[in-house]
Amino acid sequence: MQLEKHYSPLVRPGQALSDFGGEYAVNAFVAFIFAASGPVAIILAVGTRGGLSESDLSSWIFGAFFINGLISIAFCWLYREPLVFFWTIPGTVLVGPALGHLSFPEVIGAFVATGLLMLVLGLSGWVRRCTDSVRRQRSSAGGPRSDHVRYISRRDKIIREARSADRGTQSCPSRPMRVTCRNP
Repeated sequence: MQLEKHYSPLVRPGQALSDFGGEYAVNAFVAFIFAASGPVAIILAVGTRGGLSESDLSSWIFGAFFINGLISIAFCWLYREPLVFFWTIPGTVLVGPALGHLSFPEVIGAFVATGLLMLVLGLSGWVRRCTDSVRRQRSSAGGPRSDHVRYISRRDKIIREARSADRGTQSCPSRPMRVTCRNP
């Protein structure tokens, strides 16, 4: 099984700081307020109902914010796109009934095993093949989202061309942030 190749433009700290602005700070603040209110209440309700101790709840909340925050920062830096990794509210709600007949470590193990399976599927290329198949079907159907699908396909084509090129650089117009792509 061959892993998918990763393309990542080199980013200097000065360039990353020049991409930051007031609009992004406001968006980050609103996202933080939302994340610190609603989902935390769901975690507390599910954990309390499942009989978790205060230390289990606090480690769950710490892991959800700190670890996912670090992963989000790393992937945003690496891919130069706004990618945020957090828990899902439906996944959190599923923990409640699971705690009725499984221990907390068993529930954590099930979530970790599922995450590893998703990682292997993503790295193996199966997810890309499935999404490419769906893109082709949607764009040939010509529905209201076909322009969006064509935009994504065009962006992927530009990235593929940039990966195979080995001379010069130019600004990559299809990316939302300042990115340097290789000339084809």
